[in-house]
Amino acid sequence: MKKNFVLDLNIIPQSWLGTNERNQEDYSSALLLLNIIENCHRVIINNYLLRKYSEKTDQVKRIHGGAKVLNAINVIHHAMKKRNKVKIDSDILDINFPEGSFHDDDIPIVTLAARNQAILATTDDNLIRKLRESSIAQSYSIKPERPEDAIRYAGLSDPNI
Repeated sequence: MKKNFVLDLNIIPQSWLGTNERNQEDYSSALLLLNIIENCHRVIINNYLLRKYSEKTDQVKRIHGGAKVLNAINVIHHAMKKRNKVKIDSDILDINFPEGSFHDDDIPIVTLAARNQAILATTDDNLIRKLRESSIAQSYSIKPERPEDAIRYAGLSDPNI
């Protein structure tokens, strides 16, 4: 069964650099994106997230120069030309989460994941914890995962079988 993935903003610089959030060598963010595309799963984005991905890419490029591992935004743009690899969803924040559930900058990403019953790949352990401890993930079929754990859902076969 093909899966929907929403990639948090932190995946973009980590794919570029081949590091994790602690700046340790880690290719899981890059491998996750490549596996999603290669195995015909789908990246879910909206115009807001695409703009934020581009801003993150420009920021990391200014600081670190050319991509050390993977230019994720280029992969996403290329995948957008292929049928069913990328879904561009609405920017409308039409789900009202309880006040204080998430940081303001997480709400668009969580909303996108909720609307698409997606695997939300992030290295933000606080966001993962909040989603797992609330009923929101279950109610909207969101699966919050770190990139190294989300890779198993991006393979050819479903790990739940």
